Amino acid sequence: MNTFYSLVKISTNISTGDSVAVGLVFSDGKNCLYFFSDKKKKLAYKLLRAESSDMDIDFFVNQIIANCTNQEVFEQEYFTYLSNYCNGLLQFSAPNPVAAPFNEETLEFLVKMTFSESIYKEEKKNKTEEENKQAKKAAFKKQIQAHLIEPLQDKIHTNYKFEPINLPIPFSFELDCIGKNGSLIGAKVEDFDSEKRTLNRHLSNYLAFISTVSNKYNIPLSENSFFWIAEEPKLDTKKHSLWETARQNPLIKLIEPSEVEQIVELVERKQATRFL
Repeated sequence: MNTFYSLVKISTNISTGDSVAVGLVFSDGKNCLYFFSDKKKKLAYKLLRAESSDMDIDFFVNQIIANCTNQEVFEQEYFTYLSNYCNGLLQFSAPNPVAAPFNEETLEFLVKMTFSESIYKEEKKNKTEEENKQAKKAAFKKQIQAHLIEPLQDKIHTNYKFEPINLPIPFSFELDCIGKNGSLIGAKVEDFDSEKRTLNRHLSNYLAFISTVSNKYNIPLSENSFFWIAEEPKLDTKKHSLWETARQNPLIKLIEPSEVEQIVELVERKQATRFL
């Protein structure tokens, strides 16, 4: 196995032999993977400032990356040559053999061992955060489907969209459920991960819808039961101030997803049905 890695170093003081390792090249003699540390590059720039103010480390880094397509450049013998004769600003360590597969997992291990960093950096962090966010949304949707929509889909309207053509509102509006038996019972799910201006618009539209539909069926606002289903946002945020505003509004009742069973119970108790 010819798998090896070589540290890429920037000489910060040629006379004293001081240098900073800014990255590494990992190769099996035919292919290469690489990593360069932004932190170490910044350190090298800082140390080089007294020596040269116009030194462009990124130029050297980009040259190395560009050469990754050249198989001959990444043979072990070539890095042995570089380690012996490249004694200027850009330097390379002698090839270090690696008794592990040539893949990203091994590169990640080498980078953590050498630089205490990750090859994935913010990209992996952001990806993980996005995956967690999507998983949370999926669980939220599944919970609403199982505990609200499915128990009511044969009793009242579910996932029903009102259009300006059948209700005098200047926008389309979808409710997760709505039924009627003398008074109206309805509910809408809200994702508080949305931007605050979006949430403001959704709340305004919901309140306008409630007033309009109540007027159409000649039902006093106080007799209806409309719910806004959402997870409470973090305290001391602008979104939480909107949450509080909604919670204090007499036209709607703000509840958590875990509380949707009370809507099902209310529909069953009042024997609400479809009416559209």
